[in-house]
Amino acid sequence: MLKLDVPDELTLATSYAVWNDYLGYTCGFLDGPEQMDWTGRLTSEWDELQVTIPELRREWIVRAKPYPPDADTAARIAADPLLREFGK
Repeated sequence: MLKLDVPDELTLATSYAVWNDYLGYTCGFLDGPEQMDWTGRLTSEWDELQVTIPELRREWIVRAKPYPPDADTAARIAADPLLREFGK
């Protein structure tokens, strides 16, 4: 798990709900929206902001610590030949 201190001007905050709707549209699962709303406006009381950064720079890292997966996730990783490499 990382704690970061990224300059605000290098972040892009968007609505998690709006992004998922747009992703669903682009993947053919939903009828819309045809355009992504990049304003970061939240759509409901359950919506949250997600923040994207262009890259990860060493100087932005405030703290780093291991975050081991739960037992079910570890079992799925162990069973998937493509994911097993990440567990090493």
